[in-house]
Amino acid sequence: LGAAAAAHGAWQNATWTCAPQPLAGLVGEWQLFFDTGALRRVALRPGPGPEGLLAEVSSLLGADADDAVEPALLQRDFQGGYTELISSIGIPAILGYESSDDAPPLRYYSLRGRFCRHAAVLEAVDLAEDLRGDGARWAIRKAIALRGASVTDLPLVIEAALLPSAWTALAQSQTWNLAELVAKLLPPTPTALLGLATGGADPVLLPLAISHAPWRQRLAPLAGARAVCGQAGDVVLAHACTPLRGAWGLVAEGGLLLVPCVAAKDAEAFAASVGRTLGRAFFGGDDCYWILHKAPLGSAAFPSGAILRGLAGGVVVPVVRELGTSGQGIRLGNALFLIAAAIAVAADHDMSLLVTMNDKWKEYFIGDAAILSQLPTSLWYHKHTDVDLLVGSPADMQHEPVVIPDSRKVVMMHGYFQHAKYFWHRLGLVRALLAPAPTRRAAADAWARGVEASGHDASTQFIAVHVRLGDRGPGGLGLPYYRSAVRAVEHRLRASRPSLRPVCAFFSDGAAALRDGLGAEICERYMIFDDAQVRDDVALMVMAICCSGIVISASTFSWWAAVLGAYRLVAAPRTTEPECPDGSESGMLDIGAARTNFTLGAVPGWMWLRVPCAVPGWMWLRVPCAVPGWMW
Repeated sequence: LGAAAAAHGAWQNATWTCAPQPLAGLVGEWQLFFDTGALRRVALRPGPGPEGLLAEVSSLLGADADDAVEPALLQRDFQGGYTELISSIGIPAILGYESSDDAPPLRYYSLRGRFCRHAAVLEAVDLAEDLRGDGARWAIRKAIALRGASVTDLPLVIEAALLPSAWTALAQSQTWNLAELVAKLLPPTPTALLGLATGGADPVLLPLAISHAPWRQRLAPLAGARAVCGQAGDVVLAHACTPLRGAWGLVAEGGLLLVPCVAAKDAEAFAASVGRTLGRAFFGGDDCYWILHKAPLGSAAFPSGAILRGLAGGVVVPVVRELGTSGQGIRLGNALFLIAAAIAVAADHDMSLLVTMNDKWKEYFIGDAAILSQLPTSLWYHKHTDVDLLVGSPADMQHEPVVIPDSRKVVMMHGYFQHAKYFWHRLGLVRALLAPAPTRRAAADAWARGVEASGHDASTQFIAVHVRLGDRGPGGLGLPYYRSAVRAVEHRLRASRPSLRPVCAFFSDGAAALRDGLGAEICERYMIFDDAQVRDDVALMVMAICCSGIVISASTFSWWAAVLGAYRLVAAPRTTEPECPDGSESGMLDIGAARTNFTLGAVPGWMWLRVPCAVPGWMWLRVPCAVPGWMW
């Protein structure tokens, strides 16, 4: 595990070697994990003669094409103590994010890779003649190959925010690079590098503690007489037989404990009481490590359940649909329901949660202060044919119990799951995972800027009001609902402070309409939060933390703001449209047929309010109460 500085500035494993492999030892099924998130399976079998293998595509995304691909001869070449294979092979084109509906065209790639017994790092170069335009973007791809890998045998599962740097650390060095991975995960300080750095003629020992005897022996020639076992360090490697609490005592504050996966059950129980599990790195065979973080003293506690249990014990994979506007895809509020349901199912069945990042949603995983940044995440999409059980959600925001037979170890969840019963019993865990500290800090900063710009001060009490207009028409739920909802929340706030005059804080996809008079018709005193620099997940968190009460629309977006913010004063609509007659006799606007119950608003303790009908063309005026002492 010792690390030495390379000429290009990265950290390389100084003590890790991969012995040359006889070609016969590489025969079998290999899974290729590409840097785009694509998965390809290739079978290696003996070729004609001792110096070659035949490689063929064993399965494709969407269709079997064994008959369409000529087997390619892989040549053997020894360089620097590993087996290098070079070939041209036909595989489905690597063109970015994929779904189960895709059937990529067949393309030929020059494949060059360094193989160990169970793993390889590969580079694939597209041999197509026309690589102009966007095609050039996918011309050269990196991949990690694992022998016989299943859905649970992923090379890397880690908190989403760390995924890009962790992947680069593993794949950039042409060999498995655990040293670079850990160096990337540690704080960027001069003393927080891993292992051994070259400093002139003598190596310089950096803080590292090793509890695994074979690793100590391999480090000895490099470290000289300076023993590292028993000293505190930024990184500690614990052997399966080493008492974890003893190894944990060697880890410096903010450092990492690496635990072999064979000790996963003990590591999980231990991490639940003392720290947090960042992720897992798998190098094939028995070479697998859990990465535990020793959080600095005073930092917020992190939830322990449903984070990253042993994947072999079962995994729940939520499949988030395409990001898009209503009718074309789903938006953030919809996705949060699916993920929250998956968190609860994983926790209830003692399984791991595994979320797949894709290109359309990546800013919610790896963007600054992203809301999904601390979920256990991988790059690679699995087909529904790879799993043991598919679980879908019922229609019309209904609830059905999720039943997972003991024999099913890989569960894929797809759909909406837009009912609180799926996860309400795990609400503390859901809030901890979907309202991470970085997102809350970014929201607090954005809210402070908005309040200052509005001319109010920090002592002002606000009521958050979400006015959904974009896909709901110019009036949304209508003035009657928003006025009555604001008054209801205001009345509750004044119960303890009669002199209170709260200010409405509007959140909307139609800020211009609010400025043009709609805001003044709803509230006498108001501000509009409309920060163009804030991503919508951070804006959701602003709505969650800003105010003393909240008025939500018929919207999953503001519903999640109310839930993640743990608001005690919430006004929610009963229906998704104003409750108008059908119009067949009254001549009023015919929107009754489109009205459905907004069952999400029926949360215990919330005010579930009627959405009255506003007659088109009529002026609907507020009638203020002027009788002192009356209850209004």
